[in-house]
Amino acid sequence: MSLANEIKCPHCEAWNQSTGMVDAKCANCSEYLEPARVEHEEEKRLAAARNENYYLKINDNDETLTQLFKIFVNSVRWSAYYAVMLFFIFVAGILLIVGIIAM
Repeated sequence: MSLANEIKCPHCEAWNQSTGMVDAKCANCSEYLEPARVEHEEEKRLAAARNENYYLKINDNDETLTQLFKIFVNSVRWSAYYAVMLFFIFVAGILLIVGIIAM
C-alpha cells in the first residue's frame, strides 16, 4: 500500500506529487498548486519586512492607544526623513542652478 501524497492542480486539474513546500508548482502547467497559501505567505513576509522598518515595533497585544501612538511616531520619523532628503535635493538644485548661471 502506497502512502503517496498527491495534490490536484486548481488550474489544469492534473495530479502532482506533494512536496509540502509553499511554492510548489504544477508539473503540467507551472501554476502554483496552492495559490491561497502562497498569497498568505507573501502577505506574512511583507508584513514582517514592513514591521522591521518601524522605529517602534507595533505588537498585536498592544492596546489600541499604544498602537496609535506608535503609528504616529513612526509616521513622524519617516516624514522627518523625507523632509531632510527633500531639503538636500532642493539645496543641490539651487547650487546647480547658481553654478550654471555663474558660468
